[in-house]
Amino acid sequence: MTIRRIALPALVTLLVAGCSTGPTAATNPTTCADWRSMSETAHTELVTTIVDANDLLEAVRAGQHEGPTVPRAALIQDVIGSIMKNCALIRQPVQLVTDLVVQLYGAGRASGGYFGTSGAPTPQHAPSSPIP
Repeated sequence: MTIRRIALPALVTLLVAGCSTGPTAATNPTTCADWRSMSETAHTELVTTIVDANDLLEAVRAGQHEGPTVPRAALIQDVIGSIMKNCALIRQPVQLVTDLVVQLYGAGRASGGYFGTSGAPTPQHAPSSPIP
């Protein structure tokens, strides 16, 4: 009985951990509608988490045309500005902020037809599904 009580939670933990395919497996449910009601501190924390989980810091640096001396905090603020612009431009309150950041700064963004960081619209794809 004691072994079963210990083994069952350990097995569940292993199964759940095994389902993860990496840091992008978990999708943050924050939408553009949620974003508008969040504090500046919450914006910073969420964007930092998204950028770190998807290893996007250098992609942000390149996308914002910033040099290696630009501090991380400034790059995070650039992403926050991009989210604000894009949430306003696409006018889809259910758009996931995580998807938006990955679309803006993830691999293939330049040829993918997403909204650019300048806020200038380009042809946009339908909202993406949760990050695999």
